[in-house]
Amino acid sequence: MTYIIMDIDGVLNPFGARYNAQLGFTWLERNNTGVFLEPDMHTRWLKELSKDATFVWGSAWAEGSNLILELLELDMKWDWVPLETEDIGLGTWKLKSVKSWVEENVPAGEKVVWLDDELEGDAHEWAETRGNMLTICPDRYQGLTEEDFQNIHTFITSA
Repeated sequence: MTYIIMDIDGVLNPFGARYNAQLGFTWLERNNTGVFLEPDMHTRWLKELSKDATFVWGSAWAEGSNLILELLELDMKWDWVPLETEDIGLGTWKLKSVKSWVEENVPAGEKVVWLDDELEGDAHEWAETRGNMLTICPDRYQGLTEEDFQNIHTFITSA
């Protein structure tokens, strides 16, 4: 089984969508909370990847993260990585929390994909040291791309 840790802002909800209509994102809102998503693309990706992976949110949205799945009309709910916001130091601010979550929840040898627009060198180094892990740091103004999706799909379906 592969575990995919998914951030929201800058990954599914690119910052550039507000200013660049050519990206093709749509503003979706519920309960006074909204995001820019590309429903056809994101729904297809998440359904396809969920056949071979378990998702967990790696977002400061915490419990509210599942709103994204509702907006995409996906009948699923994901857990989330509890993010520590104190004493985070320099580098990737989520690294300590994600490392802890992976160590406690992912069996040794299982694949992990971490998608976050704020991954620094320390996160990539940890992933390389851990092994069997893919990190993708999309351009926060563009979000995940079809190429990223293909790279994730190839990683999780390879032996």
